[in-house]
Amino acid sequence: MWKCLTASALLLACLSGCRPPARESAAKFEKATVIQMAYVPRSSGSTSATGFTTNGDLTFSSGSVTTPEVWAVVFKCKEHGATFSLTGKDIYSKYHPGQVVTLEYVDIIETIDGKEYVTDHQTKVVHISQPK
Repeated sequence: MWKCLTASALLLACLSGCRPPARESAAKFEKATVIQMAYVPRSSGSTSATGFTTNGDLTFSSGSVTTPEVWAVVFKCKEHGATFSLTGKDIYSKYHPGQVVTLEYVDIIETIDGKEYVTDHQTKVVHISQPK
């Protein structure tokens, strides 16, 4: 009986979403242009409010939010026309608007119902094509 229940549970789990893990394609290369640079400084803020509960009692609430600084570079692929960004101060310091780079990327491939689909792309390396 226990073996039957275990086998049934395993079969049910597989039928309800078991898929082979995604895989990466071989490395591909594509030219891209830096179209925008973005820097958002660290910021913080706070708020407070008063209100009434459904019983008529007076309530007070407060909160604060802090966002970290963000350094980003936005690229546009020449072949596919896709735009995407990479973040980090080290990345931001290497590029400038209009700069042409070569992207080394892989396709993320998933098998769904026996067919393979490219579901995403992952940039592995950005090669500088011309000096800053």
